[in-house]
Amino acid sequence: MRQIVNETLRCATIAPYAARFQDFDSELGGHMIPKNTPVIQALGVALKNEKYWPLPNEFDPDRFSPENIKNRPPMSFQPFGFAGRRVCPGYRFAYAGATVCLVTLLSKFKIKLVGDHVPNPVYGLATHPEEEIWVNIEKR
Repeated sequence: MRQIVNETLRCATIAPYAARFQDFDSELGGHMIPKNTPVIQALGVALKNEKYWPLPNEFDPDRFSPENIKNRPPMSFQPFGFAGRRVCPGYRFAYAGATVCLVTLLSKFKIKLVGDHVPNPVYGLATHPEEEIWVNIEKR
C-alpha cells in the first residue's frame, strides 16, 4: 500500500512547490547561492525527472520497491517538502489517513475510470485535475 501511495504522490504532486531560506552558501550549476537567499524547490519537476524516474508519466508503484529505492538518491523523493525540520509536520498522519481510507474503500468497492479517460493535472498552489474525473463504483 505504501508503494501505491508513494507513486500516487509522485505522479499527482499535491503541492508542486516548497520554499525556504538557504542555510549556508552553496553552488548549483555554477551559480553561487548565498546564505539566507530565498529558494523555491519545484517538487513537481523533481518528481518527474527522467534521470531518477524512467517513463515519469506512467504509474508504476514498483518504483518504490525496496530494491528500486536503493538505486536512487535519498532526496529524489520529497513529496512533503525539504528533508529534516522542513518536512511537513503532518506527513506521518497523511500516510496513515491515506492508507486507512484506501484500504476501507478498496476492500468494499471496485473503482474504475469511465472509458479511456486520462486525467490531466493542473499545477498551482494545489494540484487538481483539468476536468471532472468520472468513475464507476461497484460493490465487491
